[in-house]
Amino acid sequence: MKCVTIEPRSGFPKFSLKEILQYRELLFFLIWRDVKVRYKQTKIGLVWVIFNPMVAMLIYTLFFGVIIKVPSGGVPYSLFFFTAYVPYVLFSEGVGRSVTSIISNASIMKKVYYPKIIMPLSTVISPLIDFCIMFGFLLCLMIFFGFYPTLRVLLIPVVIVSVLFLSTTVGMIVSALNTQYRDFGYIMSHIMQLWLYASPVVYMSSVIPHPYSIIYNLNPMVFIIDTMRWIVIGSQFPELSKLFSFVVLGIGFLISLTYFKFVETRLVDVV
Repeated sequence: MKCVTIEPRSGFPKFSLKEILQYRELLFFLIWRDVKVRYKQTKIGLVWVIFNPMVAMLIYTLFFGVIIKVPSGGVPYSLFFFTAYVPYVLFSEGVGRSVTSIISNASIMKKVYYPKIIMPLSTVISPLIDFCIMFGFLLCLMIFFGFYPTLRVLLIPVVIVSVLFLSTTVGMIVSALNTQYRDFGYIMSHIMQLWLYASPVVYMSSVIPHPYSIIYNLNPMVFIIDTMRWIVIGSQFPELSKLFSFVVLGIGFLISLTYFKFVETRLVDVV
């Protein structure tokens, strides 16, 4: 029988993609378990994936599209909102589930060794099932309003990867922080609600005045949502200056990953 000895590493913590690939079966199992547990004890199962966003679409359309009459660039507000809401839900669900990912897997973590980054990573990926179902509904909504998919729809994977990258960046640091400070489990839902309004989900990004748009455009979700609307409904392609937000995202990813690797060895003791 092959014997593997695990020793603590010295020096600056390093990220090993090879190690994650070695434990890919565990990653797939955690993803499948997350999806299965989420809908196993519900009567209508995956129908909730469509029902909840539909209710949100109706509420936001009523208040922002009918009562307040927020400009939507000539696009029916329901379609305008839902196009942006689909990638935002992928982001929000990924971050929301990752907050408690380490704590909920404490029993496994104390028994066997595996790279702890798998836990937030699995919860970031699992909402992809919801995304695919919601995107299917979005296609139906497009056809209903007379908007037909073009070849730009082939760029949807770019949006997905961008959202997952952002979700992983935020998910790593909040999951690690939540093991030491359980307050994050309570405040993250409020932060994600604020993030929704700090992103062009219910309004167009062009309504932000220029002096504030410089800071506003540092939010990676601004470019992601504008790109999503360009792909789906043919809105104006986002300004390339907004791509600078991905520089900020890259720096944030390195900071988040570094912090996670530093505290990884102490997670078993504090969880």
